Amino acid sequence: MRASIEHKRKAVFVLGMSTGAPLAAGTDTAADGIFALAGIDNALAGFSGYKPASDEAAIAAEPDAVVIMSERGHELTPDFVFSVPAFAGSPAAIHLRLVALPGGYLLNFGPRTAHAARDLAAALYPEKAFPALPRRPWAASDDSSPR
Repeated sequence: MRASIEHKRKAVFVLGMSTGAPLAAGTDTAADGIFALAGIDNALAGFSGYKPASDEAAIAAEPDAVVIMSERGHELTPDFVFSVPAFAGSPAAIHLRLVALPGGYLLNFGPRTAHAARDLAAALYPEKAFPALPRRPWAASDDSSPR
């Protein structure tokens, strides 16, 4: 799947935005790891861990997508995410690429990781039409499809 990706897209994983400033994932995070597995570059790889990203850093990163957790309390709408200065005008905002997946599915590395990486890649590279992985009992989830 990754071998077919000629030009990697960049994404930002946002853990939350309660103050309007995105709490984003840098390197050495589970989000950075799932991005790597999915063939996606971490647009904010310039720092380590989860930290608030300044508007300037997020603007300079020019993410193609913003990835968030879909669970209650973490859910952010495209209108809100793409209205904050950090992402307004970004390629993600222009193309309305906000991907929401369950946090446990996306970030808890285990038997479902291959499925989560495939689903994330499929959301960021819809033109690739990646085939679904075989259904497995351990990968079943009522809410694992991206929104």
